[in-house]
Order: sequence, then C-alpha cells, then structure tokens
Amino acid sequence: MRINGFSGMDIDSMIANLMKAHRQPINRMNQKKTLYEWQQNSYREVNSKLVDFRNNKLLSKYTSSSFNTLKAAVSGNASAITAKATSKAATGTITIDVESLASSSRVKGKNSQLAGRGDEKLADLEAAGVLKLDGETSIKINGVSIDFDPNTDTLNTIVQKINGNKEAGVTAFYNPDNGQISLTSKTTGTKEISLEGSLLTGTDNLNLNEKIQGTDAKVVINGVEATYSSNQFSVNGIEVTLHAATGNQPSIVSTSLDADQIVETIKSFINDYNEVLKLLNDKVIEKRYRKFPPLTDEQKKDMKEADIKLWEEKAKSGMLKGDPILRKAISELRSAMTTPIYLGPADATSEEKAKNSITLADIGIETGKWFEGGKLTLKNEAKLRETLEKNPEKLMAFFTNRPSGDNPPQEQVGVFNKMVDSLKGTLKDISDKAGTSRYSTDKGSTLKDQSILGKQIAELNKKIDQTNAKLKSIEDRYYRQFTAMEVALNKLNSQSGSLMSFMSK
Repeated sequence: MRINGFSGMDIDSMIANLMKAHRQPINRMNQKKTLYEWQQNSYREVNSKLVDFRNNKLLSKYTSSSFNTLKAAVSGNASAITAKATSKAATGTITIDVESLASSSRVKGKNSQLAGRGDEKLADLEAAGVLKLDGETSIKINGVSIDFDPNTDTLNTIVQKINGNKEAGVTAFYNPDNGQISLTSKTTGTKEISLEGSLLTGTDNLNLNEKIQGTDAKVVINGVEATYSSNQFSVNGIEVTLHAATGNQPSIVSTSLDADQIVETIKSFINDYNEVLKLLNDKVIEKRYRKFPPLTDEQKKDMKEADIKLWEEKAKSGMLKGDPILRKAISELRSAMTTPIYLGPADATSEEKAKNSITLADIGIETGKWFEGGKLTLKNEAKLRETLEKNPEKLMAFFTNRPSGDNPPQEQVGVFNKMVDSLKGTLKDISDKAGTSRYSTDKGSTLKDQSILGKQIAELNKKIDQTNAKLKSIEDRYYRQFTAMEVALNKLNSQSGSLMSFMSK
C-alpha cells in the first residue's frame, strides 16, 4: 500500500526521477533492438529487389527465347494476308496462294407481317395472328437453350437475348423494314447452324429456313493444297490471317530475327541491372550518422512530429553501410558482366580461348566511370546490331549459355545464368542474416525468427523483460521506503500535536 501526502512532497515525481538512471540500460537495449529491426527492414528492401530481378527478370523475362524473337514480313501480294511469327517459328520463307476465304454459315427467314413490329409483345403478335407460338417459351440454337416470355418479350428483345448468349455462337439481325430475320455464325467454316423451336423455324413465325452453308478457306502453301475452317491459322509457327484471294500474285512470308525487339530486350536488361546495382551500391556507401541513435519514447514526448521524422531519417541511414553480403553481391554481379564468355572446347589453349570468347566491348556495351559503380551503358548500338546480324548465336550464348553437366566451367556460363547462380547464394545469405524470404518480393512478409538478427532481437527481448522485472522491484522498494517515511512523519506530527495540546492547557 502506498501512502502519499503527509510530507507534502511529490513522491511519484521523485521516484520517477530516481528511476531514470536505472532505466538507462533498458533504453540502450531498446535502441539496439530498434537498430536491428531497421537493419532487417533494409535487408528486406534489398531482398525484394533481388528476388524480383532473379525470379521475375532473369528466370522469366530474359531467357534464351527472348534472344530468339522472330519477325514475319509479307512481300508479293502483301495486302492479301498478314503474318506474325511466334516462339515456335523458324527462320525461312513460305509462299501462300489464297484461292478463297472462309465464310460463315447463315440462316434467313422472312415474314412480311413482322415489318415494323419489333417492339410489340410476342403474345400481342400471336393474338393478331402474326405469330403462332402454341405455348412455346424457349428455343435452341446450336444446342443452347434460350428462354423467353411471350407476355414481356418482343422481337427486339429476342434478338438481344440471342446476341447476348455467347454459347449460342451466332449474331441475330432483325430488319424492321421488311420483317426479315437472319442468324450468322460467329465462326467460319462449313458447319451449319442448328435450330429448334417453332418460333425460329415455323412458317407462321420467323420462318428461318433458308440455309446458306459457310465455306472453308482454300490455300496452297509451298505448293501443297490445304483447307482451314478459319481465316486465321498457324503454319510452321507463323500465325496467318487471310484478307483476300491472292489472284496471280502469291504472298511470300519471310521470317528472320527481330533485331529491334532483341536490342530492346538488351536495353531493358541494362536498365534492370543498373537499378539493382545502384540500390546495392547506395546501401553499401550510405552514410551512418552515429550521433543520431534511435529515439526513446520519453525523448519523443518532448519533440514535434516533423523533428522526429527528420531525426529518424538520419538515424535509419547507413544500416547496411559496408555490409559484406552486399559487397560480395556487387562483386559477383560485376564479375558476371565483365568476364569474357568462352564458347569453344574445354581443352583449348589460352590463345584459342581468347579468340573464341565474347565480351561486353564486342557488343558495344561499356561499364561507366569508376564513380558510377559498374553502371552499364550501351555505347555502340551499331556494334550490337552488327553482332546480332552476323553472329546471333554468339550473342545469345553471351547472355544465356548454360553448358550441360552439374559443374560446367564458369567461363562458359552466360551472363544471365551466372547472375541467377550468384543471386541464389546472396538471397540465402540475406535470409540467414535477416530472416527474409528467398522467393517473395513482399516487403511486408513475416521475417523468420531463426535468422541471426531474429535471434539477436529475441535475446534482447528476453533481457528487456528481465530488466523490467528488476526495475519493478526497485521501484516498489522506493515506494516502500517513502511510504515508511510518510508513516513516520505522520506519527511524529501526531505526537507533536498531542504535546502542543497538553502544553497549552
């Protein structure tokens, strides 16, 4: 029990001041814990960028297929067809003669009494003797049922229902001028449109009985006749779209490497690489302000929000300054870019290896000035395009080569695969240190407790709890001592009062 007030002293304030000195160790531990947490967050930022670069860029975007992009060009009768090369295409030429295009099947019907009556209810049209439904409330087109209500539906709403049903696969049209109805298949080819229901086929109704069968496209490809149900088809990995018959002048499709696209891929890689390298370099050289430790809760109480923000910006700076994991990653990434890639037999002489190697300089790419930290620049695009034209396999190998075997010679491993391998190790090192995920780019993902920093934080939490318990005991002791003093003073005041009362008699 605490007793205050007899002495007139502010016991709570006095004890709070006495406890400040005792709380210094726990303040230092909390500051150290905050530094560890900030370091984890800095690692998490780097980890997210590296996971994205490795998994989403090097392993997905920048693959061998991205250096084998083809383009298709049409000559001869260039207006009769268009062509697009896919990843399955090969370089070469094909000749296409288009004899006829594919067309869609149609059905038509005409009931002159339906002219101008598109908005009248079907039941009203039946009552007027224009239609004969006999209680029918559904139709089928290509096996797909479409329900209708004669009391609410009209010819126009029936057309809307048909057009709104994707599975039916037709387009309906009603001509209010002559009462004619038509259905056209959304696909081409010889397959007919199947109809069920007296509303569609009855002679007293829409009378859709005039059938016009669709046709297949007829072409001759490199002298071989072929038919297709669609005007769009694929041949040898080339997507072809027919627009008109070729007549006496065939269309010639030529496929070749798409130099523009490949150059853009390399430029994109350079940008992604430079972003990663800049982040790593910035973290490693970021200034550490040791005179700005993390603020305690007590210190924050006496500061403005703006001042707290400015303070913590400096306090958080340099969390990974000189970090050995990041410095190793920088070294390995730069080495992957600048080391020549050898493309010959393993037992070749050093002279032969030099002759059959390819470097950044050979394809017009340079590293920046020393103060740019290894930044890449495409200095000579003409040189890159020349290599792409004369020796595309060599260029592809420089970036994407992966020799067979478990432990291929590193001098033969392409740039992308070297980076994939080295970053795998980097991500493991960061995970071991900070508890980050090696597969997720989510900066808010849960950190693993068993990392080096995770264990250090857990140990600090344990010490903080133990210290808080000790501080509680010290604080309770102070209160007991002051309470005893208050009781003694109260007793003394009581005795003094009694003595004064006795002497006054």
